Amino acid sequence: MNQDLYTIGEGIYGIDSDVFILDDEIKDFLIDAAHMSKRRRSRICLHPSPEAHTQEMIICLLEDSDIPVHSHPQESCESYHVIYGDLNVEVYRETEVETHILECGCLYWQSGGIWHRPYSNDVSIYHEVLYGPFSKCKMILQ
Repeated sequence: MNQDLYTIGEGIYGIDSDVFILDDEIKDFLIDAAHMSKRRRSRICLHPSPEAHTQEMIICLLEDSDIPVHSHPQESCESYHVIYGDLNVEVYRETEVETHILECGCLYWQSGGIWHRPYSNDVSIYHEVLYGPFSKCKMILQ
């Protein structure tokens, strides 16, 4: 692989370079890593640390990955740009659940404080951008 990646955790990688190119080799790597992960997903973190003010990742999500319904702090907006496959996002409102089906090439944005859950019906790869710094303590699970 032409990219300098290092392992952060199971299915989680960082880049050791000041340039990143998402090519077919990286897509295949992410899909293989997701298949090997217990969580059935993988990611490459493009941000330098969890403390960075912009959290930017390339994420591969398999159909049997379970991301719980969650919300981020009010000041933490989030976006997904679908690179491969389709991505579904459930948005939980007071009286209903909206399901957004994002085809390859679509961009999705939401403000902070929105209860949501991304999921895939097959294999999805997307670019996620989240206002940081990241803290599991600030992420709210339903």
